[in-house]
Amino acid sequence: MEHNLDSLLDMGFSKDLCEAALRETGNQSIELAMDWLLAQQGESTGQTEAEKTSLSTEDREKRMSQLQERIVLRRQERQKLEQEQELEREKIRRNQGKTLGDVRERMKEDEMRRAAEEIRREKEEKRLALERVRAEIARDKAEKSGQLAASVSANLVPVTVSGDQCRLQVRLADGTNVQKTFDRTETLAVVRLWLQNEAHITEGHTLMTAFPRKNFADDDMHKSLDLLGLVPSAVLIVARKGPAAP
Repeated sequence: MEHNLDSLLDMGFSKDLCEAALRETGNQSIELAMDWLLAQQGESTGQTEAEKTSLSTEDREKRMSQLQERIVLRRQERQKLEQEQELEREKIRRNQGKTLGDVRERMKEDEMRRAAEEIRREKEEKRLALERVRAEIARDKAEKSGQLAASVSANLVPVTVSGDQCRLQVRLADGTNVQKTFDRTETLAVVRLWLQNEAHITEGHTLMTAFPRKNFADDDMHKSLDLLGLVPSAVLIVARKGPAAP
């Protein structure tokens, strides 16, 4: 019924008449419905039965042709309208898809930027924490060194030596003190050998001065006491070597 109703509507009849025509003819065919409509038009104009018969036989084919042309025209117009509407809907869908894609791209960029900022923040926090730990270690070392130097200075007794000699007072790792006079031309290696025999120090120990603070390296072992600034007298401290710097 829907197809026949659309066809009748395309011919220009009103919806009420089209529905009445299909109902009265049992919706058997579009031709029967058109005959009923034409008959109704004849009644509305006051035509006699003879005129209706004459009209139907003389003008039926002409009216049918005109109605068919009207149907074709209406269908073309409807198809064109539907195509234009579909194009508009497609345009809207594409714009919506593009907008959604732009939103997703911006969201992805924002997420990547936040992740990069979080990584930088974590790295900066780790760096600052490491600096605080290093500063705390340095302060602890400085305090311990100052305490050790003060203890050495308080327990050692100054002595007088001749200009060709070097008087060394050595504070051992266990807190005891030993003293010995060397020739100013002797090397620091001779002093270390004496300490190995006298105080049993090992390769795990190092020699240093408190004032000024100086750690003697292996290269210093072959230098004279005079060249190292230990003449006429000096205080040496025996300390354990720390772990090698990374």
